[in-house]
Amino acid sequence: MGLGALAILPGTGELLAGAVDPVQLYSTGFLKINNTTGMVTNPVTDAYEIITSIALYRKGGGLGDIAILCAPAPLEIGNRVWLDTDADGIQDPGEAPIAGVVINLYADTDQDGIADNTTVIGTATTAADGT
Repeated sequence: MGLGALAILPGTGELLAGAVDPVQLYSTGFLKINNTTGMVTNPVTDAYEIITSIALYRKGGGLGDIAILCAPAPLEIGNRVWLDTDADGIQDPGEAPIAGVVINLYADTDQDGIADNTTVIGTATTAADGT
């Protein structure tokens, strides 16, 4: 039986849902559920017990909500080059794309947080629409 707390696990096709008796009778916890099939992903490894209580109070051990704490997303490189006429770093309506810009991606082989100017790991040239 569900308890109402839900959280989507981005990029996994799964969600966590609060549940009564996820592992054993008279307990409260969470189940990892496949977002497509609605089935528990793996009842042995993907059921989590948080609270065990006596029979009289098992539904009273509800959990408020689920907050997923994840590592920050990896750094991404944008998908468009444009003329930033107001220099605010945001592409506003009317700011034209720039075609034919050669973009090089450099590695940080010594892991000092600064890209090395000699190790190119990718190159792209922007299209007419700046992509």
